[in-house]
Amino acid sequence: MHVVECPPFIVTALGDDSSLDDGNTRKLIRRHVMLGRNRGKTHPNRQRPTKKNKSAKKPLEKTSSLTETGVETETGGLALPRQVGSDLLSMAWADSVDVSTMAVIMDFTKYTKKAIHPLDTYIDFPAKDIRWLEPLLSDAAWVHMMAFTSYTIMDGLRGTTTTTTITTGQDLHLGKSIRLLRERINNNNKNNDDMAMTTNSTVQVVVSLAMHAIMHGEFHEAKCHLLGLRQILLLRGGFGAFAPWPKLIIEILRADINLSLHTNNPPVLSQEWFSSRGRLPVPHTDVWSALVVFCEKINVAARDDDKKMSRDLLVDIMASSMYSLLLQSRENNNELVRLSLLVFGSGVFLQWQLGFPTKRPARVGLVAALKKCLEEEEEEEEEEEGGEGSYFVMWVLFMGLMAFSSVCDEDIVWFRYRLRRCVDLCGLSTWDEVRGVLTGFLWIDIVHDGLGRGVFESVFGDITEGVQLIVG
Repeated sequence: MHVVECPPFIVTALGDDSSLDDGNTRKLIRRHVMLGRNRGKTHPNRQRPTKKNKSAKKPLEKTSSLTETGVETETGGLALPRQVGSDLLSMAWADSVDVSTMAVIMDFTKYTKKAIHPLDTYIDFPAKDIRWLEPLLSDAAWVHMMAFTSYTIMDGLRGTTTTTTITTGQDLHLGKSIRLLRERINNNNKNNDDMAMTTNSTVQVVVSLAMHAIMHGEFHEAKCHLLGLRQILLLRGGFGAFAPWPKLIIEILRADINLSLHTNNPPVLSQEWFSSRGRLPVPHTDVWSALVVFCEKINVAARDDDKKMSRDLLVDIMASSMYSLLLQSRENNNELVRLSLLVFGSGVFLQWQLGFPTKRPARVGLVAALKKCLEEEEEEEEEEEGGEGSYFVMWVLFMGLMAFSSVCDEDIVWFRYRLRRCVDLCGLSTWDEVRGVLTGFLWIDIVHDGLGRGVFESVFGDITEGVQLIVG
């Protein structure tokens, strides 16, 4: 019989045992001790990398982190942090979705920061906070709303045409999210349990439904969602209860302000906001001053990563400025100033980065009001050549063309024609000359430089190529 020789099994005790002085024996003891501890573990490669290997791996040493709502801050080129991503994918989500849907959700959280609201990069949101993703483990309605939103926006970012299969999947997730939300509300009515209906994830679902309705021109449905959101705010104790989550406050404000700009009706939540701050709406002169501060701080933050703008200041300026402008009387001598500030604010606080392929309805109420006001201004200053008045109108027209990316062709022609005439009236001929004037008003370099040049080239390009501009 063949006998397999095994290393001796050694039993030792404390004491003076000369056998322990033998080096081979000590190694054997350590090997037996570590067998169980090392089982199932993986070990890093201890081989020292060559210089060539070090240079090849250098890009992978970059780090990435999650913002307060789970959106990645791209301090490097990696995807979600390895630990966070792997943990979420391996845990049991609140409702079952396929692996491909999970991957789309993770991609969505990775790309949305710069692609949708690029200014968020320059705000001091927490570098590591996954509270936006945590509800995926506890709230089934949020799981399906995230799936629906992720598919919709990622298709837009990639510039892909949505296939029938993906469209069906989007509708399925949207339908499930709405059904689960209704069940939650019905259970609340039966059990008188406000806690489940007022969670942050419930608020996020309602805000997403409101934004979806606005994007599809379903303004009545959007208002119903916001009225429901107001009830949740009141049950939670107002905006102050959401102070630890400024990102969530910003999303609530964006939905409410967006609807007001589309419909030209007062916002739904403005009273709750001013009550939470113990303030009243401010005149447009104070709004202008606040927005000057906002522009200065963002421009500084874009040049210096160590000087990011305070997130609390962003929330305060955004809400107080836009709500004050929306609540001001439409019948005053400074209507053009009020509308121009609304246009600027909509382009900075609300607008997705231009070039986003998904079609969105224009803010028709604001567009129509601005056109009417500019026509009246033209009649009053028809004889004036150049000067501050013409410069200001030129700035307004630039802001309008940058903010209203999806207005109808007739409106685009209207704005371009007047911009061309205004630039000529001011005696300007190059983009550098025009920009020199525009930066004297409200201007954020990282947002408006590229978009403004694009507007300038499109207007003067159309003229030089012989495209006829017809004034409607």
